[in-house]
Amino acid sequence: ASFSYSTRDFVANKTILRPSTVIALSDGLSSTIDGFVIDGVGGADNGIVVTAGHSTITHNVVYGIDASSGNCIQVNTGASASIRNNTVANSKLTTGGTIVYAIYVKGNADGAAVVQNNIAYNNNVGIYLGSALGVVSGYNCSYGNSYNNFDGAGAAAGDFSKDPKFRNAS
Repeated sequence: ASFSYSTRDFVANKTILRPSTVIALSDGLSSTIDGFVIDGVGGADNGIVVTAGHSTITHNVVYGIDASSGNCIQVNTGASASIRNNTVANSKLTTGGTIVYAIYVKGNADGAAVVQNNIAYNNNVGIYLGSALGVVSGYNCSYGNSYNNFDGAGAAAGDFSKDPKFRNAS
């Protein structure tokens, strides 16, 4: 049998990462990071960090990041990413330090960064986009975040702040 995106079921076949320290996933090779569940409750400082290249980050769930200066999905200066269809929830600083961002984009090295169709719920800050980066953004739901739902460049066309009303599937 061969792999096919159209036949995979990332809901039924979850890959759950529960790191106890540092970063759950770090990419500097322009990888595709798709369909992971990152549970930061064990002490992860960051969820997904793009350090170089242009990564594709799609269909991931990140929650429970609570370390100072931790971010759930982060794109560093000198990198860029397409960030689509991710859910980031319940990540808040629990001790002193710098607040936790759900999506934090401070790089757009190739001018092709995209942040679309994501949910940022109940974090310290929802979505931060550097104001002069030219990131294509829109149709993101950022709601219930302690400090700001949209920060930096602010909300884009189609972005909104409404309760996503998650369903408990158990």
